[in-house]
Amino acid sequence: FLVLTPFRHRIAISRRIEDEAVRARLSKCLEEIAGDENGFIVRTAAAEASPEDLAADARDLCARWQEINAQRAGAIVPACLYREGTGLTRALRDRAHGGLNRVIVETPVAVNEARAFFATYLPEIENCVELWDGTEPLFEAFGIEDDIADALEAEVALPCGGTIMIEQTHACATLDVNSGRNTG
Repeated sequence: FLVLTPFRHRIAISRRIEDEAVRARLSKCLEEIAGDENGFIVRTAAAEASPEDLAADARDLCARWQEINAQRAGAIVPACLYREGTGLTRALRDRAHGGLNRVIVETPVAVNEARAFFATYLPEIENCVELWDGTEPLFEAFGIEDDIADALEAEVALPCGGTIMIEQTHACATLDVNSGRNTG
């Protein structure tokens, strides 16, 4: 729900949260949580979050920041003090929510990784993780390979009937959005 901004006592709220009452509620809640040293950026996913969820996320981020600082004290330069999770955990962080009923992964390692993520952040859906048992690769079975290939084309079709034309030259990349039939 949150991004910690240490040493910057400021609460910033995602522009995608447009409802002023929601923005005011989130701002008030975070002012109470932030204290004097830290600030937070409130992500769009926090729009419906409870004060308890926001406080738990803030505590987790602050604890992680303290761990990073503790490692920094004894580190020999250059050193990696913190590493974000794999692509799977980043995707779960950005997209997972309590309404999920199924997450399918291809390897037992990924099952364990996803379940560990859910155990920490969404324990109510920890058991929704399944190991793919199909004969063909997961992305092929669900058409994701085709979607990726389509998205990497120079001309990408949009659901509204328009297209995006992508042209890359040595000096720049250009994007041309053609509205097609869409006049709205």
